[in-house]
Formats: sequence, C-alpha cells, structure tokens
Amino acid sequence: MINSFAPRAFYARLSVGTCQSAAGRVSGATLALFNAEARRTAKGAKRQSFPCFFAAFAPFAPWRLRRERAARPARAAWPIVIAAFVLAFASLRVQAVVFTVILVGFWAAFALYPLPAPGFDYTTVGVPADWPHLYSGFLAHFNKNSNLAWGFDVWFLNLFPRERPFLFNRGGWSTLSCVPTLATMILGLWCGEWLKTPRTNIDKLKGLVVAGVLCIKFL
Repeated sequence: MINSFAPRAFYARLSVGTCQSAAGRVSGATLALFNAEARRTAKGAKRQSFPCFFAAFAPFAPWRLRRERAARPARAAWPIVIAAFVLAFASLRVQAVVFTVILVGFWAAFALYPLPAPGFDYTTVGVPADWPHLYSGFLAHFNKNSNLAWGFDVWFLNLFPRERPFLFNRGGWSTLSCVPTLATMILGLWCGEWLKTPRTNIDKLKGLVVAGVLCIKFL
C-alpha cells in the first residue's frame, strides 16, 4: 500500500536505518533519505510526506516506546529524534561541529565529574559486589551508577513526585544516555548521504567498511 505513494528506492534503502539501533530507533540514514526525497519531490510533497513521515517515526509508536521504557526507564527519545531531523537539513559543517561537540563535550563532562569518596560502597547504588567492570584511576569517572549521568538522574528524577526517591537504575541506564545517541544518528546520516552518491556499489561498500573500522578503532 505504502509503495504506491513513495518511490521504491526510498523504502529499499530505509532498511539501512534499522541497523542503527537494536532498540528500533530511526537512524540517521533514514533521515538522509527522507531529506533527499523531500527536496527531490517538492511538487509532490503533500502526497508523499505522510508515508515518509510514518516510515521514519514508526519505531516511536506508543507501544514501541512503552516497551523501550520497560528496558530503559529513563531514556528520553523524542528530543533526540527531533534534533536529528533538524540536523538532517543542516550543512555538513554544522553536522560535523555538533558531532564533535557531543563526543568531546560528553567525555569532558564525565571526566570533570568528581569521583566517589575513597571506600565508596558501590552496592548501595545497585552495582553487584562482584561486578567485573569497576575501574580505578581516571576510568573510575565512568563507573556504573557513580558517574555524571547517574548524578544528573539522582537530581533530575527526584524533582518529580515519586513513591520513593530515585537512587539508581539497575541497568545503569540514564536520561543523558540519549545525548551520545544523537552522535550515532549523525553517523547514520552520513552513511545515508554516502549511499546516495553516484559511486559504484563496490566503492560504497568499501567506504562503509573503512569508516566502520576507523570508528571502532578511534571512537
């Protein structure tokens, strides 16, 4: 039904977006294709806007969001997807600046957040005594339920009426975890733009493989 409204190529490439997140978030690749389609079909925008919008936002249907909240209670999705759509229409320079600020700024904020006091009992914030990923030294700034994101949630979530004060999330999820997600979506956006280039399929595949290896090595 939906293919009668929108070009087949758009929905063929839409599958790229689903690879961006196991949780089913709309990816930057989808945003790139949506953006290109909107620009290329200005005359038929009214006819094609609804199916494109529906396809892009389907992962955020209420029943999907309820399931997401069950797994990641404090995750904030809507502000990020709105920001991603805004960035989809921005220039490459703006996207690159936002991407860099997110990665460097988020890392710096964690690094500057004060460490717990010596002898801090991590079991009081839901970290098992035999947790194998407790770090010392500088990396302790990123330990589960004792970092910047945890501190933000202890302050922010307790501003709202609750049956009992918020102390920690057992999975380590936090509201601020949505911020680096935007950087991931920008990577997906660039992947989508890359796939739209006139290069051969082999060259596109090589480019994606090289970019993936570089991201794994340096990010």
